Amino acid sequence: MSIALTDIPTAVADYLDAQVTTTVSRVTPTDPSQDVLTPGQEGSFRVNATNSDATKGVRLLNVMYHLTVANDSVLKLLAPSGAIVRGFEDVRGNQPIPGGDLRSEMFVRLLTETTLDAGQAGTQIGIELRALDQGETSVAAHLHADVDLEEVFPTSRNKADRQDVEVL
Repeated sequence: MSIALTDIPTAVADYLDAQVTTTVSRVTPTDPSQDVLTPGQEGSFRVNATNSDATKGVRLLNVMYHLTVANDSVLKLLAPSGAIVRGFEDVRGNQPIPGGDLRSEMFVRLLTETTLDAGQAGTQIGIELRALDQGETSVAAHLHADVDLEEVFPTSRNKADRQDVEVL
């Protein structure tokens, strides 16, 4: 089988789009006595991803969720403040966001689960948000990750050469 190594970045993006399913739960108010969000109120939702199936998938490393709000005048995301989930400004996780900051977009990583094996459903991450004004909007999430190159390119060897030697 022949492949062009320059096709790999596109193949990885295609894999993440076609073989990894990201799920965003319904947003619910934090106050159990209410069934709708009102301005000033906090709510939450859950996000997780499932990586293909074990027979045709590959392990994913550096798993990071990219969260966005369509209309940030209606609500904003609250950056996580716990020890297990962290919010970041960038996809590589180089710029942490202080817990509790309001954002219309952020990258979120579960610090205890940065890999996603083929066939694995990731742990659900709870995300909090704050309603700012009346209106309609949506929250969205998709996954960023690196493919485990050791699975894609296992250590191999080429065909051996041999030379006969006769000692007299």
